Amino acid sequence: ARATLKRCSQRPAVQEFLLVFRTPKYNMQALESLLIQPVQRIPRYKLLLQDLLKKSLATHPDHPDLTSALSKMTALAEQLDESIKKASHIKEFAAVWKRIKNREELALAH
Repeated sequence: ARATLKRCSQRPAVQEFLLVFRTPKYNMQALESLLIQPVQRIPRYKLLLQDLLKKSLATHPDHPDLTSALSKMTALAEQLDESIKKASHIKEFAAVWKRIKNREELALAH
């Protein structure tokens, strides 16, 4: 999504749109910061659950559910981190592959 936004942001109409909605009248955040927000929610929920567990008595009826929710949120956060790392590696690989292909094309042209 960020790459698409970067590409689209080169267009004058998109630049104008983004500038208009960053004015105080609309009080809108930068679009890129909005794109990252869903990814940031998972770690926040995990921290919230950890805090709730710290402040809850072990005898409270919600304690088992909070513990379960924290366990699931921790697993989800780990999966999210792994997915982000994989996406980054794929992006790096694609960039290297593109450079190799460009060099091959240059070599064949000469």
